[in-house]
Amino acid sequence: MYRISCFKNHATTAGIPIRSYHHNMMMVHKDKRSSKAGVLQRVLLLSLAAMQPASHRLIWLMALAVTGLFLAGIMGPFIASLDWFALLTLFIPVVPGIPGNHELQSMPEAAGSRAGSLAGSRGNVIGRELGGGGFVGGVCGLAASLLLTLLFQLPLQAGIAVGLALWISIMFGTIISAVLPLLFQRLGKKRGAASGPAAAAVSGSIALLIYFGVGYLLSGV
Repeated sequence: MYRISCFKNHATTAGIPIRSYHHNMMMVHKDKRSSKAGVLQRVLLLSLAAMQPASHRLIWLMALAVTGLFLAGIMGPFIASLDWFALLTLFIPVVPGIPGNHELQSMPEAAGSRAGSLAGSRGNVIGRELGGGGFVGGVCGLAASLLLTLLFQLPLQAGIAVGLALWISIMFGTIISAVLPLLFQRLGKKRGAASGPAAAAVSGSIALLIYFGVGYLLSGV
């Protein structure tokens, strides 16, 4: 018995006593479990951190999707009243698209002007953006009208409708891009997550209403 106990006490595995070997293996397995738990915890924290800003964006993007469906319904009343409605539908991507791109450009510039200009008031910023939007809209509208009537040989009514719609829509879009961030800041909302989709939805609705309204007025010319 003495020899067996001595053998157990002095037995080794690759030069390491059996008790120390088992202890080391248990510590290794424990470290692996703790490392896996740490990885899962970090993944969970990252997922929760990503869900918070995504939840703010989701609300406004869902509202934008609903507004897009509303935009499709705007065209309904004009279908029966416009004989050349099929011609106007060719330029639907252009009329809301150009004002939307101009908003994306003017919104950071307006925010920088409000932040950097200590002497300028909000009214001055809005007036400056309105003047810039009127100039850009006039140039884009005139260019579109000339291209459609002279180059593509389309009816004059179509060129005037697209040109006027672009001009008015860009001006309205510029005002919206300057006013909505101030409004959401006053309401305590995040301007980046809220004002962008809201401005796109409002300006898209206004652009289509202006476009088909101008087309309806010019249909009898």
